Amino acid sequence: MVRRRGAAIALVIAFVIAACGTSSPDSTGPDSTSPDSTSLDSTTSTTTTEAPAPTVPPVEFPLTITDALGREHTIDGPARLGCVTSRCREILGGFGVAPAASPYEPSDFYFPVGPPEYEVSDVADLEAWSGANIDFAVFGGVPAPPASYALVEQFVTIFYVHTPGQTNTDGMDGIEAAIWNTRALGQLLDMNVEAEAEIARLEQAIATASTFSTPERATRSFVSLANDPGYREDGTTSTSEPGSFCTLLIEVGLGECIELPTEDREMSAEAFLALDPDLIVMHDGVDSVATRSDPTWQRLSAVQNGTAFDGQGNGYRTIGVRSMIWTLQEFIHLTVPDSGIDHPGPLDRFDPTTSPLVLKD
Repeated sequence: MVRRRGAAIALVIAFVIAACGTSSPDSTGPDSTSPDSTSLDSTTSTTTTEAPAPTVPPVEFPLTITDALGREHTIDGPARLGCVTSRCREILGGFGVAPAASPYEPSDFYFPVGPPEYEVSDVADLEAWSGANIDFAVFGGVPAPPASYALVEQFVTIFYVHTPGQTNTDGMDGIEAAIWNTRALGQLLDMNVEAEAEIARLEQAIATASTFSTPERATRSFVSLANDPGYREDGTTSTSEPGSFCTLLIEVGLGECIELPTEDREMSAEAFLALDPDLIVMHDGVDSVATRSDPTWQRLSAVQNGTAFDGQGNGYRTIGVRSMIWTLQEFIHLTVPDSGIDHPGPLDRFDPTTSPLVLKD
């Protein structure tokens, strides 16, 4: 049975920061400097309704649930969750609840529920964590976590979820991981209905996006560039496996990510020119495409053909249902000009229930 723990969580977080660092792909929220353009609403001109949530059975307690590492946990009632990572915060936001405890970054995945119940401005603040009285600290843990996490378990129960977007060889990625994580946390919170509604939204968005696929669009090559002046891929893909968004892109038949020539995603201008993708999304500000002037940039086919675009997020590292729908909507808006799909607006205020990919005519 899970016991509630409080004060010792501070030591847990210290180990988390030491073992994982604070700049992992999944912990990076939207770029706080992203343009806030009021002209980019996601409103539609027709009357639409969201697809109805499926009928699902309630959670029965005591509940025995298996986490992403295959470990069984038994709880007597709905759990209080401490979210260490963005993927946990994004999922709970989709359920309409705030984490019981979490660091708070205003640009992170808190819309529409606002800050966590217990805001931890300093992860080493013992008093802040002790008041949270959480049942689980939610970590990403596949592949296997560092050995130091064994010590963490002496102080708090960890519930491991998958890490979509980090192309884990031994774990789920992409759509499969987002659905698994959403369903698992829904059970922990006794929110099966909300979890299945989130999953249904993702499935509807995928179905709608697929209607824009053509044989030509399905074979377009794509690279998402990080927010720096060089040629650095933003973490969407890797040299060996597609990441979450690349998996999603293939699923809906709107393109394919280019396999990178280097492990660190940093490419010389010549190497990027050799890739010469059909589509480029840059994450360096609203005018970055128009004002970039290096000689290699001007020689790229996407620049010459008008298929290089400015993205409004901080890369396409999709980690959950909300960011998957947002990224897919932005991508379609930018790269399928006859789709009629509006830009989703800033990610930190995006409500997937209003997305035209989710709403039905």
